[in-house]
Amino acid sequence: MGLRAVGLTCVITEWVEQERIAFEMTQGPLLKSYAERWALQATPPGSRFTLALEADFLWAILDTLIGPFVQRSSAANVERMLAKLKNLIEA
Repeated sequence: MGLRAVGLTCVITEWVEQERIAFEMTQGPLLKSYAERWALQATPPGSRFTLALEADFLWAILDTLIGPFVQRSSAANVERMLAKLKNLIEA
């Protein structure tokens, strides 16, 4: 589930070429707040990719009802993104 899938509009809050990007939600349904931070760091054997995601639902009951699904879905999406990023970097 990506940002477009849930209809979020975000603004980039940080950008460092080939190192990191961060963005926050400016508007969107069901969420009070949403932020992502991506970091890419060169390491001796290759690269380290870090993704931090924070989201707060408008209503606490949503977190209880769909929070576990969103966590599993997000984790699977991150794994797909990581595989794609690895392929691009190693190509």
